[in-house]
Amino acid sequence: TVYEHFKDFKASMNQAIGEDVIQAHQSPFGKFKVYTVTTSKEKLTEDEIRLLRALNLEPGSSLWHSLNCFLFAFYCGGIRAGDLIMMRWSNVVDGNLTYVMSKTRNNKLLEKSVPLIPEALEILKHYEHDGLSENDFIFQLLNREYTKFISRERKIKSGYEIKIFNQIGSKNTLLNRDLKKISALAGITKKVSFHIARHSFAQFALDRDINPKVLQSILGHEKFATTETYISTLKDKKVEDAMNKLFSH
Repeated sequence: TVYEHFKDFKASMNQAIGEDVIQAHQSPFGKFKVYTVTTSKEKLTEDEIRLLRALNLEPGSSLWHSLNCFLFAFYCGGIRAGDLIMMRWSNVVDGNLTYVMSKTRNNKLLEKSVPLIPEALEILKHYEHDGLSENDFIFQLLNREYTKFISRERKIKSGYEIKIFNQIGSKNTLLNRDLKKISALAGITKKVSFHIARHSFAQFALDRDINPKVLQSILGHEKFATTETYISTLKDKKVEDAMNKLFSH
C-alpha cells in the first residue's frame, strides 16, 4: 500500500513538472526510488470454505449477513468489499452479475460480468422480498437514501464523496470484525478479512488450471502484469503436492 501511494505521489510530481507547475529541482522525488517486496497473500483452502459454509449462524444476525457477503464475493470471482457494498439489484441481469468496478487505474470505467452460480443465487434468495426496487442495495449495508447519491456507474454526486467513502469504510470494518469472529467459530486460525475472498478465489482458480488470461478477466485487472504479480504471490499447490509426493514415505 505504501509502495502504491508513493508511486502515485511521484507520478503527480512528474506531471506537475511536465506541465511547468513546478521545476524539477523542487520535486522531493528527484533521486528517490520506490521499492517494494513480494509478499504472500493469505487465502482460505477449499476445506476452510466448507467449514465456513457449515456454520449454523442465526439467520438475520450480523455474523450471518457478513458470512453471506464473504461467500457471495468468493463465488462471484472475488468481489472487492467496496463493490459489494454498493451492489444493487439492477446489477443482476439474466443470471449474471454485471457491474462497474470501483477500483481501476487512470479512472477508467471497467465493466465486469460473471455468471451467478447456484451457490451465489442461493445467497441472493435470502435478500429478496416484496417491495424491492432494482435501485436498492442488495445487502443493505448502506442506507437506501444513498442510492440517490451513487449512480449505477459508481459515480458519486459532488459533495457526498467523503460521506459515502466514510460509510463504505465503516461497513468494511464491520465485515472484517465479524469475519474475525466467524473464522474463530469455524476453527480457522488465519487472520480472515473480506479481501481474502478475492485471494481465495484466485487460488481456487489456479488450482483448477484456469488460464491466467481468463483469470485476469474475472478479477478485472486492467493489465496482465497485475495478474502475473498476483499469481506470483499465491502458493502453487501443484508444486507442494509434487514435493509431498516425492518425499512421502
